[in-house]
Amino acid sequence: MGKNKHNRKVIATNQLRIEEHRQKIEGELMKPQPDYGLIEYWLNEIRAFEAAIVRRQKRLPRGKV
Repeated sequence: MGKNKHNRKVIATNQLRIEEHRQKIEGELMKPQPDYGLIEYWLNEIRAFEAAIVRRQKRLPRGKV
């Protein structure tokens, strides 16, 4: 697999993980007593995924996302 294809695949995977974590947060907030520590953990992971996406996008040729 070429580097560009690999980077695009990692970006797509991280975007899916972000969506999964947002759904987990939404579900946790629906509970009578949400675990805010767990929500903060997921938010930190989302920030890490977003940072990884930015790093990977910088490795792609311009205009190729």
